[in-house]
Amino acid sequence: MRSSSLASHSLSVTAVAAVAAVLGLAFVAAGCNATVTIKPQTKFVGSNAVSKTATRPMSATDTIEIENANGDVVVKGDPSATTVSVSTKVAAFADTQADGDAAIADVTSSIAIDESTGKFYVRCSEAATAHGTAARGTTACEGFTVTVPAGSATAPLTLKATAHNGQITATGLNGAATIHTDNGDATASITPGVGATIVVSSGNGDVVLAVPASFTADTVTLTPGGASSKAITTDFPDVLQQSSANRKAGGAKSITVSTELGNVTLKKQ
Repeated sequence: MRSSSLASHSLSVTAVAAVAAVLGLAFVAAGCNATVTIKPQTKFVGSNAVSKTATRPMSATDTIEIENANGDVVVKGDPSATTVSVSTKVAAFADTQADGDAAIADVTSSIAIDESTGKFYVRCSEAATAHGTAARGTTACEGFTVTVPAGSATAPLTLKATAHNGQITATGLNGAATIHTDNGDATASITPGVGATIVVSSGNGDVVLAVPASFTADTVTLTPGGASSKAITTDFPDVLQQSSANRKAGGAKSITVSTELGNVTLKKQ
């Protein structure tokens, strides 16, 4: 993952203080003579993993949406799974155990699998409010792992997964998928379904998509971002040419691999 420079952003004193609180840094506010040293906070982690399983089996027409406000996301396609399940650890930075526990309880209450007609929505939010010394933005669902039916050529999966602040990994999927992180690396292994749209992307990080060697798609778009960034197609050297054996009708509708800052790679599974 590529890290953005704090020097390139305009941060308020309050924002700098928040960063310093987590990193244990000292800072001097512009125009002030006083130096403020902030004690690093303790990371508290819930003693038990939080696990939930949907109450109904997944049907061929169901879609799945996954969203984690803060923390890594792992999506696993399991051929033996019949429904959707999630497991995660909840963490919070705070000065005291009591504040950390309160923030962890707040985040834990947000973890859910919402089931509606035709859709499963798996989610984790930041704490709804600060709890003493535990700020909302320093709470997280860590290793937010969602297991889903893998999908198949006859019953393809339709899935969207987003990590707002953390890496995202999705493997064992067959069908259509949108895999995105606002801040982190994105890695996916997907077998595209007929007519499927595949998107794997990041706002800030490297992106890798693995597909079968014999995949076909109407269009393939690879978009790296930033100076000296690259589109790596070693496994499919001619994939960006219309004459490529992988570029023909009858397979996926489109495959897009993109990032605003980093390299992109299309490779064989």
